[in-house]
Amino acid sequence: MRRASLLEQKAADVDKVITVLRSAVASGIGWDELTDYVAAQQELGNPIALMVHALRLEVSTRHRTDRCKTRARRGDGGPGALG
Repeated sequence: MRRASLLEQKAADVDKVITVLRSAVASGIGWDELTDYVAAQQELGNPIALMVHALRLEVSTRHRTDRCKTRARRGDGGPGALG
């Protein structure tokens, strides 16, 4: 039972981190600024920021770009499709 409780607690923490990062990106912050923002918040002891160990933005950006190009070639026209 304790293990399940711990997993639930961590899931809520991860959701908090994702919400903060999405909000920052939605406000127009750039990748470099986002990294600096997280580092500054960590220095201030922000408990949500302290949960972030690394932002692998170059991997995420490349994956998203490749996925959008694939959709555009297929003609899916889904969100983020190019062309």
